[in-house]
Amino acid sequence: MTSRRQFIKLSGAAVLVPLINIPVASAAEKVAADNATAVALKYTGDATNATRTDKMGTVAAMQFCNNCHFYTADAAVSGYGACTLFQNALVAELGWCTGWTPPM
Repeated sequence: MTSRRQFIKLSGAAVLVPLINIPVASAAEKVAADNATAVALKYTGDATNATRTDKMGTVAAMQFCNNCHFYTADAAVSGYGACTLFQNALVAELGWCTGWTPPM
């Protein structure tokens, strides 16, 4: 017979099992140019090709994916990082989109 204490311990461990498969690694794919979100946000892998305007106190020339609130650098893929606006797909660190927001 299982004691109440054992049951609670086992239940707590069982709750954590689904979390084991959560990937810690970065997203696998780079954002494609024809991605619907990329088109809607006017994403470009080279910010110098984008028509940028000053935004939230940051001059246009200083706006890149790598200094955006939604960007997380990827140590495994040089020059790219995950972006939450693109479901954590990889974007170029020197890219830009209209969703650019300064880091908090």
